[in-house]
Amino acid sequence: FHKRHWVELVQRGSVLVHKQKRRQALLAQPVAALVVGVIHGGKASFALSRRGK
Repeated sequence: FHKRHWVELVQRGSVLVHKQKRRQALLAQPVAALVVGVIHGGKASFALSRRGK
């Protein structure tokens, strides 16, 4: 392998990884938002129930 071949392989690999990450990010965003919302909602209701007692 020449150095140039390695550079091309790395660039191609990083492009593939980037595309995969973008696809995963698009799928993960609603899920992450849901999880964050549940966590925040849980914390809020927990704080309210603590305050109510």
